Amino acid sequence: MPQKKAIELAAYVSNEHKVLPYLTLKYGLRLSGFVNYDCDSVYFYDQNYAEVKQDSYTNKFFGSYMHLEPRLGFVYLLSETASIKGSYTRNAQYLQLAQNSNAGTPLDIWFSSSNNVKPQVADQVALGYFNNFFENRIEGSIELFYKNMQNTIDFKDFSTTIMNEKIEGELRYGTSRAYGAEFLVRYNFDKLTGWVSYTLSKSERKIDEVNEGKTYVAPFDKPHDVSIVANYEFNKRHNCPNKLKNRKAQ
Repeated sequence: MPQKKAIELAAYVSNEHKVLPYLTLKYGLRLSGFVNYDCDSVYFYDQNYAEVKQDSYTNKFFGSYMHLEPRLGFVYLLSETASIKGSYTRNAQYLQLAQNSNAGTPLDIWFSSSNNVKPQVADQVALGYFNNFFENRIEGSIELFYKNMQNTIDFKDFSTTIMNEKIEGELRYGTSRAYGAEFLVRYNFDKLTGWVSYTLSKSERKIDEVNEGKTYVAPFDKPHDVSIVANYEFNKRHNCPNKLKNRKAQ
């Protein structure tokens, strides 16, 4: 497989503004960039994914991208112990993972953004209710989220991925989304601390030439995710952590 090199840069600015005694805004802007560098063999494909050109970029830059990623959030205090929090974020991801099981065993390949592979751009919104109980010893929250993603990649049906230097020609591009709800209870009782969480979610994709163009479940979809974490401190030098997790319960 051809070796690839790239440079990723980012700059970020943020501010927290207390508009009212019970309302706080948090906003920021991130500028990210990505550029490929020094590759002997670079392939170009047309809209039908047929190879149209091969070029060399030895000691040269190529396939560059730049994105503005805004963030906005708020905290609205309902009382001394309860609040509502919301946020919107946009993120550009310059490395993507594609999975193929046609070879008999799962094959995971990381792809960097290039002249053929565009960065994945995700817009996510979240809204949650938070409340503390028993003098802040217990914190409970319910949070809803929705994420919409563009330029998602996956291998076409019956693709050839083993020892294929033109593997980008086997990729197909589309959209994806993820949404769900998270329930969290965090506790802090002197020596005993930890949390219990449950996430109900759905992650799916829609890409032409994959699954006949029909929406399908993403490989990393986790409908049910349960985590139980407990830490007990016997003294300042000794503690006992315990973690239980069901990553995917059907």
